[in-house]
Amino acid sequence: MPSANDFAAASLRLLNVIQPGEDPSSEDGEVAFDVLNRWIDSLGTQRQTIYFLTRTTQTLTSGTASYSIGTGGTINIVRPLWIDAAGLILDTSATYPDEVPIRVLTDDEYAAWTPKTFQSTYATGIWYDHNWSAGLGLIRPLPIPNVSTTQLVIYTPTAVIQFADQSTNYTFPPGYQRAIVYNLALELTMYYPAAAIPPNLAKAAVDSLADLKRANLRIDHLVLDPALAGLSGRHGPLSRSRFLSGAL
Repeated sequence: MPSANDFAAASLRLLNVIQPGEDPSSEDGEVAFDVLNRWIDSLGTQRQTIYFLTRTTQTLTSGTASYSIGTGGTINIVRPLWIDAAGLILDTSATYPDEVPIRVLTDDEYAAWTPKTFQSTYATGIWYDHNWSAGLGLIRPLPIPNVSTTQLVIYTPTAVIQFADQSTNYTFPPGYQRAIVYNLALELTMYYPAAAIPPNLAKAAVDSLADLKRANLRIDHLVLDPALAGLSGRHGPLSRSRFLSGAL
């Protein structure tokens, strides 16, 4: 479990700013710490570098057209930059409730949706306005549910955490340490113009970050219209898992 100091030392050694076994000076450590956190912060804008999703549920109330999301909102979590995926739990009383995927609508799809006041038993999609209000986003389920028995499920990105200090150790998924060391070293070359830059550093930084993106690629969920969930096939009620497996 490396600390910011460990990453700083490894990256500075790559540049021959310090020698093997040598620790960074306080000044070098501060420079590397600031650069490291700025680079990690930039990962939050790159969808494929988010390494896990947070699952949040919200009961949908009959006739409610929108739900605020953010600290202090109806859905009281940190306001996400986007919603990666969404689902609907149709029967919250079930021991093992099925979750039916629904669409996260694009702005164009939302604009084309008419009438936006239409109500139905189940929402088949949601639209997310990230900049609805200061500190809050807004989720609109469509159609507007006219029952209060379903639960919305949203999957939101959790950004790679920034280091709080130079000495605390953090746990990263496989592949992150390599990417951080090489990319931090590449970023630090702007601060150490006289450093001995390894000839393959830029390629190693690009390749290691590309490996992370490939590792974090997810196959999009197949969306099953909630209206189909109550239908019966040859082997009983149709569920998402049986629909995907072909066991109809």
